[in-house]
Amino acid sequence: MRYKVYDKMTNEIHGFVKTKKRIEVATQGWDGKGYDGEARKFSVWTHEMHPGKAFIHHRMSFDGTKYDIFHEVNFDEMVADPKGIEHPSMVFSCWDYEVPYKMAEC
Repeated sequence: MRYKVYDKMTNEIHGFVKTKKRIEVATQGWDGKGYDGEARKFSVWTHEMHPGKAFIHHRMSFDGTKYDIFHEVNFDEMVADPKGIEHPSMVFSCWDYEVPYKMAEC
């Protein structure tokens, strides 16, 4: 049986660089849980072509293919969670890249 072995995460992907900073971002439901302003913690990523901007990363699967997805953090639009704490939101337009893989035999 053949299957895909995806490349492991690194601290630099497609020009995006992972920093040591962490941020709580209101996902507004795209993750299937943050519908009421709840926030999730993400590492902050940067890109030299977009100085001064912060990005979050997540890896998702669609139809059997994995993608690295980067969303810009939107500090201009704050979302309050049920406790009244405000968190920045994310920009829904994103940069996505298919995760490289190799085929392996079982």
